[in-house]
Amino acid sequence: MKKFITFILLFLFAEIVSSSTQEVIAPRKSIILSNIYKIEKKKFDLYYEFYKNRIPEKYLEAFLKATSDSIELRNILYSMMLLESQEFTAYENINKNGTSDHGPLMLNSANIKNQEFKKLYFPNNEFFNGLTNTDANDEYTIYMIACINLFKHHMEKYDLENSMRAYNAGPRILKAEKWNSRVAHSFRYAKRALKYLESTQKEFKEFKNKYSSDDIYSIIIK
Repeated sequence: MKKFITFILLFLFAEIVSSSTQEVIAPRKSIILSNIYKIEKKKFDLYYEFYKNRIPEKYLEAFLKATSDSIELRNILYSMMLLESQEFTAYENINKNGTSDHGPLMLNSANIKNQEFKKLYFPNNEFFNGLTNTDANDEYTIYMIACINLFKHHMEKYDLENSMRAYNAGPRILKAEKWNSRVAHSFRYAKRALKYLESTQKEFKEFKNKYSSDDIYSIIIK
């Protein structure tokens, strides 16, 4: 009888300990999983958080999507947008040769009218799937995406400085045998774009360090 009572008491004690342990472990497991999600979400949101107050909202989603396969180019293209649009204050420009430029990356009217260019670089309708704050019919947004695709193409063939020069004055400028005003202008353009890039990279580094240092690990450690 004593053995039976002892067994019952040990069984009840084990149940109490097990129940108490589950109450402690289950919430802790939930907290850890929750914070792991937060860590992943922070990685996903990093570029959005950096650019949301820097790029006008109407262009933000499309910009991030168009550069999602080449994240290293985001800061470059953003810096070029700052230069081209005079820090998002100008979206039209008339050139001396009679052409005009349009959008935050100033797509030239000659390219807008060129069907082959449109076929190569303009976004298709599928691009806009899932974008909730983007007008798929907005011309400036379409031109911006085309410019991003064009610059990607240049970067596949040239280094950064020459890609910027080719973007500004066309690839033939890189083969110019004589120094002239167009060649000089392409170098000045690249120099100014690289200056913007230097500032952007510094801002992004500071932002990334600050953003990553948020104490999202504190509950896990505790």
